[in-house]
Amino acid sequence: MSKILQIFNVYQQYGSEEEMVNRLSDFLGSESVQNCFFQSKDWNHPVTPALFEKFFLPTYNPTSIRKLRDAQRRSQSKVWLTHNVIPVGSMGVFKEALDQGIPVINYIHNFRPYSVNSSLLIDGVIDRSGLEKNFIPEILRAPWRGSRLQSLALAMAFSVYHAGGWERSIQGWMAESSFVKRIFVEAGVPAEKIHVFFPFREPPQDRPAIEDHGFFLYVGRLIPEKGVRMMVETWNLLHQSEGEKGPKLVICGAGPLSEEMGRAALRNPLIEFRGRVSDEEKNELYRTCSAVLVPSIWWEILGFVTFEAYEWQKPVLAARSGGLTETVEHGVTGFHHEPGNHQQLAEQVMELVGDTEKRRSFGWAGYEWNLRETSPVLWRERFEGMVNQVVG
Repeated sequence: MSKILQIFNVYQQYGSEEEMVNRLSDFLGSESVQNCFFQSKDWNHPVTPALFEKFFLPTYNPTSIRKLRDAQRRSQSKVWLTHNVIPVGSMGVFKEALDQGIPVINYIHNFRPYSVNSSLLIDGVIDRSGLEKNFIPEILRAPWRGSRLQSLALAMAFSVYHAGGWERSIQGWMAESSFVKRIFVEAGVPAEKIHVFFPFREPPQDRPAIEDHGFFLYVGRLIPEKGVRMMVETWNLLHQSEGEKGPKLVICGAGPLSEEMGRAALRNPLIEFRGRVSDEEKNELYRTCSAVLVPSIWWEILGFVTFEAYEWQKPVLAARSGGLTETVEHGVTGFHHEPGNHQQLAEQVMELVGDTEKRRSFGWAGYEWNLRETSPVLWRERFEGMVNQVVG
C-alpha cells in the first residue's frame, strides 16, 4: 500500500474522532502511516496568534503549512488522509495538496465543510443551508464557540475553500454510513468518490462475564446535539411515574453541559453523573449496565458508542437519526425513538426494564452484528483498494 500522511487538528477535548485517528495509526502501522498533528490547545498559551490573525488563520495558516511541508518531505507520502484540519491546521491543507499534486482522502466525521458548527443543527432543528454553501443562518446564531466572530471566521474559511476549488484535491471521501454519503452527494460531492466504511473493530478477547445490574448508560460528549437534555427529561418523567424505584441512569462524559448534567443529578435521585471516566471504569459500566442510550437530535454520523455497546452484548436505545438507522436494528438489537421524543424513550426504557429476555436477545444480536459488519480484515482490504484507486 502507498505511504500515507495522516493529518489531524486535535480537539481540546478527547472524542471519538481522535480515537479513530489513533486506531488507524496503530492498525495500519508506522511503515504505512506517518502523522502530522496540529493542536487546538496551542492557541490557549500566553504566546498565541493575535485575535486579528486568528480570524484569517482557519483559512490559511502559514505556520501549519510549513509544518505540513516538513512532514511530507520526511515521509514522502503518496496520499494524504485528512480528518479535522481546523482551526490551527487550516483549510490551506487542501490548497497545499493541490499545489503539490498529492491526492487527498478525507475522512467524514461530521458535516464540515458544509456546516460551521459541524452538525447542520440550528436551534435544535436541521438546517440544510450549508449544503448549498450558505452559512449566514449559522453565523447569525453564533453556533461555533458561542461567537459570531469565530463563526464568521470559519464560514469564511469554508467559503474560500469552495470558491477556490480546493476540494479538487480530495479524490476520495470516507463515509461511515450510507446516510452520510447521501447528504454529501446532495452537497455536490461526486457519488463515485465517496466510499462507505463501518469502522473496524477487533473482536473482544478474554472479556469478564457480562452482568446486568439494572441501570441505563450514556457515554459521550455532553453537548446539546447529543440529546442529553432530552435524556434528562426522560428520567424526570420516569421519576414522576415510578418514584425512586425507577431505573437508574448513569451519565459519563464531558463538555459544555457538564455542570447542567451535574445539577440534574442533584435534583433527580434516579440520575448519577460520573463525568469523565477512565477506560477501565467505562468498560465496567458497559459490562454491568442493562442498555446503552444514544439519543442524538442531530444527524448522527454513526455513533461509536453503538459498537462498544454491542461488544458488551448490550442493547441500544437510539434516536432514528442519521447513521444510527443503519447500526441499530429496531426490535432486533435495540429500539429507535423519534429524535427529541422523551415520552417514547421513557416507554422503551420501561419495556426493557420489564423484559430480561429481550435485553439479553437484543444484546446478543448486536454482538453478532458487530462481528459480521466490522471485520478488520475486510476493512483493510477495502481501504487498501481505495488508496490504490486514489493514487492511481
